[in-house]
Amino acid sequence: MAAQNDIAKPSEYITLDIGGESVIILRNSKGILKAFFNVCRHRGTRICQNNKGNFSKTIKVRLPWLDL
Repeated sequence: MAAQNDIAKPSEYITLDIGGESVIILRNSKGILKAFFNVCRHRGTRICQNNKGNFSKTIKVRLPWLDL
C-alpha cells in the first residue's frame, strides 16, 4: 500500500490497482486525500499513465472535477 509521503504535496498522485480497477489517490489544494477511478468520465480513457506524479496545470483545467 502507499504511504502518505508518496503524495505529501498538493496535486501529487499515485495510482493503484484495487480489485482489478485502476484508482488515482491524490492530495488536493486543501491537503485532503481523495480517490477516483483512473478513467475520464467523458472520454472513457485513462487519466494517469504513470504510477505517481504531479498534475500539470493543463490537467487541472481539463479535469476540474478532480478538485485540485
